[in-house]
Amino acid sequence: MEQQADQVVRAILVASDPTQASLHQQALEYLSNIQQSAGETWSLALNLFVDATPSGERKHPTEARFFALRVLDDFLETRCVLRIHYPMCDRPAVAPSTVAFVDGLTPPSQDLFIRFFFSSTFI
Repeated sequence: MEQQADQVVRAILVASDPTQASLHQQALEYLSNIQQSAGETWSLALNLFVDATPSGERKHPTEARFFALRVLDDFLETRCVLRIHYPMCDRPAVAPSTVAFVDGLTPPSQDLFIRFFFSSTFI
């Protein structure tokens, strides 16, 4: 999974770099495929979002973490069409990931909460 995460991060960096015009379209297509198959790639996106270095710093750049949130959002919208069947998918339940990304709050317990939430809900 680590190699695939590195590929995604490289594709994001290529897609956001105007000097890499020759690879730009390929990177966008690759990222689009990942986002469109959120049902299979949500665990990769989750790792991109929460992975940290041993010192506690975020492992992946902000652009990659934002892309990961988009994939996770697509996954949750697809899986949680009927909130009556999946009440845990209501926006307030997912709010900690938004707070962590937007506000930069990243306590280790929050990462564990997010990992537990996804693994216990969708596996």
